Amino acid sequence: MIFGYLFARDLGSFVALALVFGTAYGGVMPLYALVVREYFGEKVMGSAYGAVFLISTLGMGLGSFAGGAIYDGLGSYAWLFLASLPSGRWPSCWLSHSGGPGGRRSSSPPPNR
Repeated sequence: MIFGYLFARDLGSFVALALVFGTAYGGVMPLYALVVREYFGEKVMGSAYGAVFLISTLGMGLGSFAGGAIYDGLGSYAWLFLASLPSGRWPSCWLSHSGGPGGRRSSSPPPNR
């Protein structure tokens, strides 16, 4: 979906794409709590959840600054979008090889806690 921004040439298509992308991203945010609980457990959920949001907020804040600096240096957003592909694929590959929360690789359901 992010590569759609490379083809958004007028304001209307940019706003439409931004609305779709923003809605999809907003739908993912509530899942952070579930993922944090699965990976870190209920006892440290507050600390882990705070750390996840700290890192994501820093990434969102510094990412816009870094993106502007790269745009100023290269004159195009194309390299930013192309660089986002491996940075988004790496966690997916890592999770598929780690076995998910707790390193489980079996297809059986997790034990009740």
